[in-house]
Amino acid sequence: MRFKPIEDHTTTTDGKQKRDSGAKRGHVLLSAVSLMAGAAIVLAGCSARSQSAPDNSAGPDSTAEMDRAATFVWGAPVAPTMLDPHKTPNSQDALYLRPVYDTLVSVGNDGTLSPQLAKEWKFTDDSTLMMTLREGVTFSDGEPFDAEAVVANIEAGKAGGPQQQAALASITSVKAADTATVVLSLGEKRGTTLGQLATMAGMMVSPKAIKSGDLASTSAGTGPYQITSVRPDEVDLQRSESSWVKDQAGAAVLKMKVVPDQQSRLNQLKSGEITATNTDLKSFKALGPGFHKAAAAEYGQLVMPINQNGVFKSVDARRAVDLAMDRAAVLNATYGEGEPNVQLFPKSHPVFVPDLEHGADVEEAKRLAESSGLAGKTIRLLSLNVSTTMAVSEGVAGMLEKVGAKVEIVPVEATVHTQEWGTGKYDLTIIYNLGHPDPAVLFQNLIGENAVLNLNGAPPASVAEPLAAALNTAPSEERTKTLQAVAKAITEDETVLSVMHTAIQVVGGKSAVGLRPYQTGLPSLRGVGVAAK
Repeated sequence: MRFKPIEDHTTTTDGKQKRDSGAKRGHVLLSAVSLMAGAAIVLAGCSARSQSAPDNSAGPDSTAEMDRAATFVWGAPVAPTMLDPHKTPNSQDALYLRPVYDTLVSVGNDGTLSPQLAKEWKFTDDSTLMMTLREGVTFSDGEPFDAEAVVANIEAGKAGGPQQQAALASITSVKAADTATVVLSLGEKRGTTLGQLATMAGMMVSPKAIKSGDLASTSAGTGPYQITSVRPDEVDLQRSESSWVKDQAGAAVLKMKVVPDQQSRLNQLKSGEITATNTDLKSFKALGPGFHKAAAAEYGQLVMPINQNGVFKSVDARRAVDLAMDRAAVLNATYGEGEPNVQLFPKSHPVFVPDLEHGADVEEAKRLAESSGLAGKTIRLLSLNVSTTMAVSEGVAGMLEKVGAKVEIVPVEATVHTQEWGTGKYDLTIIYNLGHPDPAVLFQNLIGENAVLNLNGAPPASVAEPLAAALNTAPSEERTKTLQAVAKAITEDETVLSVMHTAIQVVGGKSAVGLRPYQTGLPSLRGVGVAAK
């Protein structure tokens, strides 16, 4: 196994790439970090009628314990790529945007969809979605939230970045029926619409701010915070007193401090420079007494896209990689907690297919490596330059070398990963996926035609047909069966490999109150605060 940094990245004397303390802001189609950690829910229904605000905040019973004049400092591993929800190419930016912008639909920690700015909805037919909006809500710049604001946002998203355009592609038109009702006409992929409106594509920005075009360092949402300052290593937010959910701003000021190196973040957590951060279970245990963690994010996942245009053209070569991996050993040596899985969903998920799971089989992997011509070849593995992902890459590389392959690991920063993978110079990559509320969209993002991580063109026919059906079907039991067929086809074709589902810990010191992970694996910073003395 050897390491080779890409051009313009500093290397240390041991040959490994050095983590850059500054935040690189490459404009890529979709950051690999953004694709992976949650993506595991099946939409449960197509109507909602709750009148109350959804509780995606952390620690709702802890508000009385908080010093509401305090500053809460979050240690973030990655700087934001862009703070415009209509244009950002990176789903990781949701960490910075969720405290500021509400979505039309919300995803709870149990994976179900619930109202946020849309208080109810219904499909009036297969291609029409009617949404009734929450009234009396204003943006932080004083503009009213109403049906015209929704129209302006959906149109801005459809004309925005590639990720947003793809997310809203199912909406062919949108119109305001009255001040509190919007009607969406739907086309292809209409089954994904509700789930997409729970993502950044469903975030609502003041129409006035949309027209100004200046969201790089300012904000105008309906959420509990508003952005006051943006620097390369820190984004500052303060409570929005006009917000309809201002009680979810547990602290007066929320600072997002960018510290790419995990050990540096943990050191600052110990010293009190930051209030909370996220880490793996082993690192949390090493902190010692005086620290606590929130429940682990359920659906975090490491996944391995495969370039089938070189050494992995043969399914046998891809299967050799699958069988060479002792997933449980990799998990235990890296994250320390989670679930080793062959398929893209954990056992608790409705799309999980039990008979697809299998363990490592080194002898069969050796046979397949020999017969497919993989043995003796050099595999170029592109890895995110994050300590845990690099550890996983090293573990997998060692297992592949045991079946006769050679592996060259190329570390790269998260902000340029997708751009580098798109060059086609690499055979494998390992990424942490932040997922999507709809499993069909996860499949589409990973292996769909023109998906940014799919270097193989159209997916195989065994995958394409059921995937197309799922994308165009409203949530139902039948759709779940179709999604299981997609999962089975992907696993049998070895189109993309799952390594593990991980448990990311949200960790704080004694002063941190109300910690909770968000369903997709990002932390929820609504409702966090500092304990009153």
